[in-house]
Amino acid sequence: MKRLFIFIVALSFVALPVIAGSTYDKPVSVWESETDIAVQVTPFAMADSTGNYYSKAIYIGDCNTINAFCTAWTNAQTNDDVNLHLEYSVDRETWKDMTVGSGKLFDDLNGGTLQSDTINVVAGVADALYHTALYVRVHLDGQTSNPSTTEVTVLLHFTKHKALPVKQQSKRVRNRVS
Repeated sequence: MKRLFIFIVALSFVALPVIAGSTYDKPVSVWESETDIAVQVTPFAMADSTGNYYSKAIYIGDCNTINAFCTAWTNAQTNDDVNLHLEYSVDRETWKDMTVGSGKLFDDLNGGTLQSDTINVVAGVADALYHTALYVRVHLDGQTSNPSTTEVTVLLHFTKHKALPVKQQSKRVRNRVS
């Protein structure tokens, strides 16, 4: 009986954060063809004006040698201010901020202004992490003046390695979002 009680208590520490909703599991939608991958981090309102929100891990191992692009915008709130970071990992456990642009792809997403840039080259400098990592995730960092009703939309576009056999080119990325 004592073991059962300890098991239930231990399980609650694992299950409660999932039930309560984590900021680490923002869903993504993936559209994949034989040559391209498009990813949208599902638009969402930032519940806390200065909170940190993370998308699910997106597998990029099949498409991390060619240019990739990111476009992001907010819902045109006044005083909205969100920084967008990209983080890379080889194991989905240890995450590292991109190595260029002070770790931020976009500093100060605001006013509904659309911002776009390459993911792997920022200000003329190549990001070595992009070329070596297997996974990427989006990290949104709300700033002090940001209203809690700010909605953020993020789109990513990747081109797959041309050397991949056609058999491997179909739906490999979409099936590895976690």
